[in-house]
Amino acid sequence: MKRKIFNGLSSVFLFILLIFILLFINFEIHEIIEFIGIGIISVIIIYMANGFLKPPLWIFNKRFWFLGLFVGAFIFVQKIEFNFSIFTSASLHNFLLISSICTIICGVTWELYFSEIRKNTNLLLLQDEEEILSDSAVLSTSNWTEKGRVILTNERLSFIVNNRGKSQYDFYFKDFKGEFEIVKKFGVPVQLKIPNKAIYIKVNFPKLWKARIKQFS
Repeated sequence: MKRKIFNGLSSVFLFILLIFILLFINFEIHEIIEFIGIGIISVIIIYMANGFLKPPLWIFNKRFWFLGLFVGAFIFVQKIEFNFSIFTSASLHNFLLISSICTIICGVTWELYFSEIRKNTNLLLLQDEEEILSDSAVLSTSNWTEKGRVILTNERLSFIVNNRGKSQYDFYFKDFKGEFEIVKKFGVPVQLKIPNKAIYIKVNFPKLWKARIKQFS
């Protein structure tokens, strides 16, 4: 309950901070309303990109910073009202300033949030075991749902509930006789299904996870 309140307050704080940044760089009220509307469209684009793209591992590892850069670029494009003909050296300076501020704010905030999740979800690696991918995720069945961190190693897929490692689910590849399936929502890939089990893990970039799992299973 406390974590939900904290996450809610953090979201409100970030939204208010973003509004102040927009006012600081001389956005008018009607521009902010337009910004929110286009922001909704951007969320849809990110949702679809998250489902369909399979980024290189180095981009995945820096995903928070790239997302912050995207937010900064989006704000700048909204500021010039999509009129790239007025792109001057001064515009470039504003673009770099806005992008840098958003990249730092978003990158640092999301990195701190994920580092807190990592601290509460430690995984003890076995001998000759290597961590390949890791991200926040949601594990669900028909009866219950848990939030935590999913970790891919060369031996297994593990999900650790965000309760300081008190609950852990391990799925060893040697025990499966089928592939991990990608489950779609509104036609967009959103989660993985554990083979022969009614267990689902909602992850970012599910196509990347399936491709990496296939290398070891």
